[in-house]
Amino acid sequence: EDGLRIRTALAEKDPSNAQAQRDLAWSHWQMIQVASTDETIAREHDRHYARIVDGMASHAVDAWKNGQLTEAMSRTIQLVQFPLSTTGIMEALLWALAREQSHGLRELFEVRFMHLRSVYRPVYFALLKLMQDEDPDSHRRMGKELEEPVKDILDRVNEMRKELDKPAVTVVDSTKAATRHKAASKKKRAK
Repeated sequence: EDGLRIRTALAEKDPSNAQAQRDLAWSHWQMIQVASTDETIAREHDRHYARIVDGMASHAVDAWKNGQLTEAMSRTIQLVQFPLSTTGIMEALLWALAREQSHGLRELFEVRFMHLRSVYRPVYFALLKLMQDEDPDSHRRMGKELEEPVKDILDRVNEMRKELDKPAVTVVDSTKAATRHKAASKKKRAK
């Protein structure tokens, strides 16, 4: 409790201090774990946690929108380390897709933070769908239950791209992509 009060005071004193905000969010997450037997206290800490993490996510989203790609990816990497999903983290991931940061996101999902695949499954499969020209079979592991959420994510990414004045992303039929991929591979081997 004393540590939480100190972290709260530090975070309130300087809201732009990312380290203080992260420390406070982690403290609330730890309190959620400790207070799991008391639902009222756990809910209170959950609200604080989501508010703080979403506040941090808004800085990442602003960086994505403003084209500060290195800063945005750095902030997104900090966000995805939090164990509980929030709408802010989801928004930051979608802006990364809108900014065509597919390779960086794929590394986050498949190498650096593998837990993300289960926490943000629809985003992961939307990413794979966007990358199907490079890896035509990767998104086929997606279950039927994810088709609609993935479509919704791709629609949202296209809306974001319009905000950025970029052309919309078109996802082709996977069998056509696989055929193009095989034809390109044959050409490479023939050379």
